[in-house]
Amino acid sequence: MMAQVAPQVRQTQFSEVDLSQVSWHDNAVHAFAFEPEPSSGTLMLDIDHIVQWIKPVGGAEAYSFWICPATLVLPDAFDLKLNVDPIGYDLAIVDCDVDGPDDRGIYTWGLVGNYFELRLRSTGFRQYLRRPPTNSTRQRLAVAERGGISFDCRTFDADVVQELTWDQ
Repeated sequence: MMAQVAPQVRQTQFSEVDLSQVSWHDNAVHAFAFEPEPSSGTLMLDIDHIVQWIKPVGGAEAYSFWICPATLVLPDAFDLKLNVDPIGYDLAIVDCDVDGPDDRGIYTWGLVGNYFELRLRSTGFRQYLRRPPTNSTRQRLAVAERGGISFDCRTFDADVVQELTWDQ
């Protein structure tokens, strides 16, 4: 067995200036929340953000993943359209299209995933990595592994995280 060391997470908070560096592909969605105030509304998603894909080694056939529970916040959200297929609840983002900002600073979002589609407009985004990376052989963490469902916008302190290892 080969020990894998958790990736060093240098950044735990992201915004629209980081858009080209953030990928939500295969990020599991655990919950949605709508906060109507203080302005036109905020949409929040509780997701498992994959910070690193680990290629199979030593004859293994499947990837493993380092995953951080995260809160994705879309402030001043409007023109919201959400379709969820009641057949499946294993929601994960497959593709994310973002256009903008337009001349008013508005972004147009299209999140397409397993069993859902979300379209909206917002003034940007914020993403908060709430906990250090956990290694998993699946692309999603169980609720207990991730500390429950949360829309907390506080990040973990990457400078004080102890070195984490996982035996493969």
